[in-house]
Amino acid sequence: MKLISLIGITITGNRGAEAMLLTTIGRIREKFPDYKFAVYSYYPKIDRAVLNKTGIFLYSSTPSYLSLVLFPLSILMGIAKAFKLKMLYPLFPKSIQHLAASKILIDLAGVSFMDGRKIFLPFDVLTIFPAMLMQVPVVKFSQAMGPFNQFINKLCVNLFLKRCKKIFARGERTFKYLQQAYFENEKITMSADIVFLHKIGDTLTKENQDYADSIRDKLKEFKNNGAIIIGICPSSFLASKARKEDWDYPHFLCLIIRKFVAHNYKILLFPNATRDNKMDRLRNNDLPVIANIIRKLKVEEEALLKSVVHIDRNINTDSIKQLIELTDITVVSRFHAMIASLTTKTPVFVLGWSHKYLEVMKQFSMEEWSCNYTDLNVEYVFNKINALLINKNEARSVIEGKLPDIQQSSYRQLEYIFQVL
Repeated sequence: MKLISLIGITITGNRGAEAMLLTTIGRIREKFPDYKFAVYSYYPKIDRAVLNKTGIFLYSSTPSYLSLVLFPLSILMGIAKAFKLKMLYPLFPKSIQHLAASKILIDLAGVSFMDGRKIFLPFDVLTIFPAMLMQVPVVKFSQAMGPFNQFINKLCVNLFLKRCKKIFARGERTFKYLQQAYFENEKITMSADIVFLHKIGDTLTKENQDYADSIRDKLKEFKNNGAIIIGICPSSFLASKARKEDWDYPHFLCLIIRKFVAHNYKILLFPNATRDNKMDRLRNNDLPVIANIIRKLKVEEEALLKSVVHIDRNINTDSIKQLIELTDITVVSRFHAMIASLTTKTPVFVLGWSHKYLEVMKQFSMEEWSCNYTDLNVEYVFNKINALLINKNEARSVIEGKLPDIQQSSYRQLEYIFQVL
């Protein structure tokens, strides 16, 4: 059996991670349809419940499974492989057998090995080290890494990250950090995010499809009546970050929404991270933020809600992208919601919190439409979004012109994998 392993992702929860997984599997299957995939998810139980495609073996990559099962057993399997003790292989769980038998392990983590993220370093290491112990080459697809100045992070970079077969940097800053850490030139390449190659239809699930279709019907009704639709994707991560800094991010978005509804625009509130079974948790879950915004709007003026359509349950990457296609512009605080907008050639305004947003927007010559959350005030953001609406056709043309080069940059990752396979 021909196998490829993928780790650092999930199908449910973080829809950016889902999009990375779908795109990777979809594009490899186009070239090598006989390959099967061992997917190591950090939400394995829920992912198994919604997975409806064959040729996918789904295993756990939760911190406990990585540390208590995958890591220790990979040491033993590594010894068995080194001494060619094939009679011992069936004694190991399938998660170990399939990883050990894989042609390659592709790490699809969005970020890893960053200073200031010491709590995540064990996870960063354990997602790649078991494969290395079993002589399986590790490739890191386009992601943000670095800086590598803190002692413990620098140590992990030298002991583990440098043992990767190939690393793709998601932006100039990450590429510079890798160069400063003295990585071999042939080992590192700058490449756009793999999700720039996503196609509708790559999906592995059918989550609340009828519900998603009903939301699309509402948006189509708005469009048929000549309405302009603004899609807004909030971020639970930014909501948590803002709350720690005594800033009411949901209230800020409510103020923006009220202004646009007053100008007869329609609003779509959509997530790019969904865990409707964990509505008390913000991690990888934008739904509570959306629910909070709706509650605030209802208290302030219930009539506003006639112009606001919102998502209140799990929908998959395909459904999110199909909703974005029906908007005139989007306003996003999620990285892969920005990419989904750009790939559908939808003008996007970014309310970001990291340099990674600005790096991508610069590649599209759209940095004018990107700002950091620390610089925000209601009037400024309203005026900027309104300016984007006025210039939406020009912005769309710019995106159309830049997109092929960005997609070619993203394709470098697949070209490398195809050479290996």
